Parts: sequence; C-alpha cells; structure tokens
Amino acid sequence: VGVAKKYAYGDNVDEQHEIQCKVYPNPVNDRLYIKTQTLTQTLTIEIYDVYGRRQVTETPSHQGNVVIDVENLKSGIYFVKINTEKGNIVKRIIKQ
Repeated sequence: VGVAKKYAYGDNVDEQHEIQCKVYPNPVNDRLYIKTQTLTQTLTIEIYDVYGRRQVTETPSHQGNVVIDVENLKSGIYFVKINTEKGNIVKRIIKQ
C-alpha cells in the first residue's frame, strides 16, 4: 500500500492525509489494475521506464478501479506514478 503525506505548518499543526492504492497484478502481462481505497481524485497515471522516460499517460474519467493496457510495453521494470489532488504515489512493477 502506497502512502502520500501532506503537512501544513501554518499553525504549527501537522496535518496528515494518507492516500492508499493497490496496483496489481505484479508482475503484469497485459492489463494493470489500479484501485484507490480513499476518497481522492486521481488526476493522471503515468508509467516510466527505468531511464525516466514516460511510456504511458492515462487520465481516468472515474474514481475507484482503473485499467491500463500495458501489452505494448517491453519486458522489464517500470514505475507507476499516480498523481492525485492530495499527493503522488509511485509503485514499481515488472512487465513480463
């Protein structure tokens, strides 16, 4: 489970917001599923290779479960970056 934190220092109060999501299956063959467990708006989902080159960009039209087609990616290690209104989550996946 990935966690993103946001801190507010205006009143000497630390406010913590957690964003939880599940990225599966890992390793993946053709479809990657992303399930968010908290009420937050996912703005974009990006997949990067190990060299930092963006390979996939998705903008989900709904919240909850998102399916991303990764069939055209070569086998290897990738990083999934989930950009939300409350922060970012980065997960490592393996494409078979």
